[in-house]
Amino acid sequence: LALWVGGMGIIYGTLFQQPLDTYLPFLTIGFVCWGFLSQTITDGGNAFVFAEGYIKQFTYPKQIYVLRVIVNASVPFMIGVLIFLAVVLAMGQPIGPGMLWVLPGLVLVLLVSYLHALIMAYASARFRDLPHGMTALLQVLMFVTP
Repeated sequence: LALWVGGMGIIYGTLFQQPLDTYLPFLTIGFVCWGFLSQTITDGGNAFVFAEGYIKQFTYPKQIYVLRVIVNASVPFMIGVLIFLAVVLAMGQPIGPGMLWVLPGLVLVLLVSYLHALIMAYASARFRDLPHGMTALLQVLMFVTP
């Protein structure tokens, strides 16, 4: 992630004529959040498929298998947040009280990703090729969205 952000930051910063000290932190957190959301959407589509054996043997609520996807994707997400903090410190950006909004923002990202993964899990149980299509669509959307 750090190499990707560094390379894309230099390319996009030069292309869009943006100063790296302000552009690189925004690009970093954007990549971190996008990676988390896209991973939970695509992996959420396979949550019930991969847990088929557990679903047939146990009567746990099905949302547990979607939560497993969220927890699995949260580890690289939190590492990405640490990389973001390192980029902010390396670029000399001030860390003030406004950074406390990161905490409710993280909760919101986790909630939204859980809901997307849950929708994808139920939809993919019916339409088995949906995760493959979403993977291709999310790769295109990464470069199309602002």
